[in-house]
Amino acid sequence: MGIAGDSRIWQRGYYDHIVRSECSLNEIRKYILENPAKWIDDRLYAE
Repeated sequence: MGIAGDSRIWQRGYYDHIVRSECSLNEIRKYILENPAKWIDDRLYAE
């Protein structure tokens, strides 16, 4: 059973990605660093 009685384990739309190059790795790192600043603009964001 999942968290708080939810039987789902994986996030909807989740997919694995194999990092195949240094360039791809750098883009992923950039996304990880910059994405939290964009959450407030997300229509599903709630404080």
